[in-house]
Amino acid sequence: MTVLQTFWSFLVEQQKFRDALCVLLETYPRVLRRDLEEFNELILMTFELQTAHYQSLLKGTVQSKKWKQGVGGYALSS
Repeated sequence: MTVLQTFWSFLVEQQKFRDALCVLLETYPRVLRRDLEEFNELILMTFELQTAHYQSLLKGTVQSKKWKQGVGGYALSS
């Protein structure tokens, strides 16, 4: 579990959230029952960190340009 956590941390620090999640999902069948709760926390943290990362990117983009939100999502206003 420690090696997996170390590799997961490396990927997350590199903002490779998809790769981190793929590693977790590939490893899931081999996780010991006693480690499942901690393992599930890694999965949840991956989603939370990814969401926070993309929200901060979107927020920075929205602030630097004039974006308006419409029914179909965001569009650059003229």
